[in-house]
Amino acid sequence: MKDELLEEAFLRITKDELKIAIPLNAENFLGVYQHKYSDNFAGKEGISTHYIVLAVKILLDLETDLIPRSQHSDLKWWGVEDLLADDEVHPYTKAYFNQDQKTKVI
Repeated sequence: MKDELLEEAFLRITKDELKIAIPLNAENFLGVYQHKYSDNFAGKEGISTHYIVLAVKILLDLETDLIPRSQHSDLKWWGVEDLLADDEVHPYTKAYFNQDQKTKVI
C-alpha cells in the first residue's frame, strides 16, 4: 500500500494470508532474494519478470485448514530435506531453505 511502512505491510500480509497479524522482528529476517523469469503473469510476449523478495522465517503452530485460500489454492508441508529433494518444488522456493543458493542478494 502506498506510504505503508515495512512493519505495517508485514502485519497486513500475515493477517491476510494466515489470519494472524505477526510483527516483523529482525531475528526472523533471512535476507533479500531476487528471482528472474523469462515470462510474466499476463502471458505477454517479450516481457520478463524480476521479483525482489524480503524473506522472513516464521515458526507457527496452526491448523492449515484455517489458512485462507484466497492467495493459495493448495498447501503442502515438507521437512527441509524432503523439500530440497522434491522435483515439484521450484528452485527459487528451495533457495529460502538452502543458504548456498545464488538467488540470495544479501
